[in-house]
Amino acid sequence: MKTNKNYSLAVILFLLTIFVPFTIFGYVYKKNNKAEENPNHELFYNNKLWFYDNNDKLINKYDCQNSNCNLAKSNMDLDIDYNINYYKDGTEEIISTINNKYAFIQDGEYINLYDIELNKTIQTYLNIKNYNTTLTDNIFILQNKDNFWGILFVGDIVNMVIPFEYDFIGLKNDLDDNKKLKINNYIVKKENNWFLINSNNEKLTSDFETVITDYSDKYIVSNKDNIEIYDYKNNKYNINNKIDKYIFESDFTGIINDNKLFIYQNLNDNYLKEININNSDKISLKHLDNILYIYENNLLLDTYNI
Repeated sequence: MKTNKNYSLAVILFLLTIFVPFTIFGYVYKKNNKAEENPNHELFYNNKLWFYDNNDKLINKYDCQNSNCNLAKSNMDLDIDYNINYYKDGTEEIISTINNKYAFIQDGEYINLYDIELNKTIQTYLNIKNYNTTLTDNIFILQNKDNFWGILFVGDIVNMVIPFEYDFIGLKNDLDDNKKLKINNYIVKKENNWFLINSNNEKLTSDFETVITDYSDKYIVSNKDNIEIYDYKNNKYNINNKIDKYIFESDFTGIINDNKLFIYQNLNDNYLKEININNSDKISLKHLDNILYIYENNLLLDTYNI
């Protein structure tokens, strides 16, 4: 009988050695797991970034390494410094996640391109730029850790469009019909020279020593100190009047000087029409059906029959 009691006691002790650790582990796991909950589904919570799908189901969590940790913002500092005619009406300050798959995360000094599904960082950058709006075809302008700029496509996959070889890449203020910035051509700087490239990284113009701030299909604008206009081969147009402002519309150019608007079809020729204006900031042109319409403050000011 004593033997049976000893046997039962041994069995109980054996079971306790098995189940007690499991019970303790389960309690600790449950406690830790509860601490990892994000009750309000905030983006930043408990020093992590939490990513949810469209059904509010958690995809993954990014472990922040720095107190400065959030989705990245577009940086247009160089565009401002160079006086580029860039898009200034963008309202999307934070760069949103892409297809619930990728996110650009500012974690301290650097920006990480993070694969949300795989929970890993793909690449690290210094700066990102999309002018606080959506560029056509999910294009992003990025500066790598060697201070060179390139262009990346980020959609279902990540693909390099323009290699990291430029000291600056910028877009002019030009929206398509869907209110997205056009990405046909880019203003670039390389080894102290400025020129235009297309989306295939093909050079479109001669080299310019002065900064290119804007362009049209046939003209290049430099506006470092004064507005100057060139052709694509770096030949300067000697316009009689100082240029206070310019307007490109189709094949036409409006040159504003001292409250007068001069309409040109070719800057090598004499102007076609001279118009008195009141406010140079409110002038716009529209070419339609062989007529050039001149507006001031969205009111028709004059026309020119072509």
